[in-house]
Amino acid sequence: MTARDRRTTKEELRTAARGYVGALAVAAILLVAGASIEAGPVDRMDLLMAAAVVGCTALAWRFPIPFGPRTKLYADTAATTAAVLLLSPGLASLAVALGALATQRS
Repeated sequence: MTARDRRTTKEELRTAARGYVGALAVAAILLVAGASIEAGPVDRMDLLMAAAVVGCTALAWRFPIPFGPRTKLYADTAATTAAVLLLSPGLASLAVALGALATQRS
């Protein structure tokens, strides 16, 4: 049996996908941690803006805008853009991730 004759099973694909998602999550956590450490201490105004971004992101995910038949528009890009412009990279990515995570159901 050659490599060409062998087919990949669904279970092998699922295992590979889980490994890829896990590696991507670890890389993202390390990058956010590195960016947060590099940015230094966070003041009260940055924390308030981050809390506002978390709230706006969660609301945008929770209440999408009906755009057409079976079409919804998510306005979380506005909160993400505000976070990128106003906050340090580590705090911005953490605030947006927490806002999106707050609305997910398992």
